[in-house]
Amino acid sequence: MGTFVITGAASGIGAATAHRLRQDGNTVIGVDIQESDVVADLATPEGRSKAVDQILEKSDGRLEGLVPCAGLTGLPDRPGSLLVSLNYFGSVELLTGLREALSAGEHPAAACGRAAAPVGVDPLERAGGGDFRGAGGDAGLRRAAEAVTPRPARSP
Repeated sequence: MGTFVITGAASGIGAATAHRLRQDGNTVIGVDIQESDVVADLATPEGRSKAVDQILEKSDGRLEGLVPCAGLTGLPDRPGSLLVSLNYFGSVELLTGLREALSAGEHPAAACGRAAAPVGVDPLERAGGGDFRGAGGDAGLRRAAEAVTPRPARSP
């Protein structure tokens, strides 16, 4: 069992994923704009930085997984810049900021949905390496944290 970070943990897929991981005996650090272990606005650089700092403190610098579920859908009155800030940069900057803690895990993994890569950019590649595979459906919820395994840099 390990410690996993779930963004968007207060509702929807994030809440369901956190619930499943807890049922399996894992520790979950939920991140959301309200009612969560870490309360932060991932749509802002300050909020993302605050989230990374608090996650590292709560996890003692060691994580088994990250599942960035926080995101918004497009609406006529919702600026596209907000969608990109939260859905894309919210995922990429958390992956980047938590990469070392993930590398310290025994079997680290990160799962990114398609909202994190709306323009065909692989968030893990952007964060410094790894494979990208989308996770979804009921089976994806149970094993979402195993969908992508970051590969830590190795010394030659």
